[in-house]
Amino acid sequence: MAQKKVNVRKDYSYAAKKSLPKYKPASIARKPQFLILRGPGFDPRKITEENIQLREFADRKLIKLKFLQANTADEMVKVLKDGNTWATGIILVPGGLIDESGILQKTMSKLMCATTQVTEDETCQIALANLLKRQG
Repeated sequence: MAQKKVNVRKDYSYAAKKSLPKYKPASIARKPQFLILRGPGFDPRKITEENIQLREFADRKLIKLKFLQANTADEMVKVLKDGNTWATGIILVPGGLIDESGILQKTMSKLMCATTQVTEDETCQIALANLLKRQG
């Protein structure tokens, strides 16, 4: 004969139910995810070297990186808005892109995640480290 399954929480007395441990959902620690968005006009060899350095830095800090490139300001705005839905932080490297209308700055100011724009004398690794400090 099949044995009847005992539902511990239902079949025991009130006193026994009170002594049972409370259910806690498992807490899942999510790795921070950062988007590095580059504009046009970069030397592919230089980008590859910098990406390798950034990946090593990300592995040490236990973060995920996603690299994308856009050639126009409109493409960048679309990628920024999409990145806002999943990224912890966004690093914008405009490169040779000239933002005459200021649309990139307006879009970055409206995003909910941490954002920064890399200048010529700053590297992506420094910007990433600064964003991590801001995150806490």
